[in-house]
Amino acid sequence: MGSYVEGSDHEAVLRRTSLEEMWQEVVPIPGSPLGTSSMGLSFFLHQRAGRRVVGHTGSQRAFLSYFYVDPGARVGVLAAFNTVGSGGPPDTDGLRVHTTRRLLDELFPLYHH
Repeated sequence: MGSYVEGSDHEAVLRRTSLEEMWQEVVPIPGSPLGTSSMGLSFFLHQRAGRRVVGHTGSQRAFLSYFYVDPGARVGVLAAFNTVGSGGPPDTDGLRVHTTRRLLDELFPLYHH
């Protein structure tokens, strides 16, 4: 895919080929609310409208975060929520799924040429 930033030394931290290897499907995730999904090495992989989206989510007590990247469009999003914990209102995981669907379906396509 080549360098994203001219003159950057990002390859010293993680070679692009290693990252691409981490983005290969290892385990399918049936029934994902984000479409055809699987796990790679440390990343969630989603196919939406013919595009590959790579991301990861995390939570701890009263905090939920996620990021998603569309490598083809070279665009991504990072978000974090304060929560009241799991299982009670507000449904922050439901909010994560809802906002992620909108990002993947409405925002990310704007950046494809």
